[in-house]
Amino acid sequence: VPSSQFFILGNQLLFTTNRHRSKCDPELPPTYAFNTFLYPRLQEKGHSGVKRWTKKINIFNFSILLIPIHLGVHWCLAYVDVRKKIIRYLDSMGGANPQCRRILIQYLREEIFVLSKKSYGQFSGSILRSDFWGHISVA
Repeated sequence: VPSSQFFILGNQLLFTTNRHRSKCDPELPPTYAFNTFLYPRLQEKGHSGVKRWTKKINIFNFSILLIPIHLGVHWCLAYVDVRKKIIRYLDSMGGANPQCRRILIQYLREEIFVLSKKSYGQFSGSILRSDFWGHISVA
């Protein structure tokens, strides 16, 4: 199996598993795994290119957000710890990819702006304040 197909199959398993794992074990943090198309679409079109993808959910109701990143030759993973306001970028080749972090920070800020205009009763107040995400740690 080519590595790209392996990753897509693995990502599908990850996505399916994470949707149900915190329901089965309340000790585990609720986790949302984006599909492999999020990052390239954010690079091309920004938030406007993906805003419909999360219109029925509030990603900030999850504790962990997983974002697979394909760099042409290998895969990396970015994850957001919503509770701690931390974005981590995991690359087995040691890359830091500051552009990826900037794109993700911009996406989170724009997502908050859109969500703050909607009237969802389930939002936790501080998470949706734009100043809460004003200083995001990148580790």
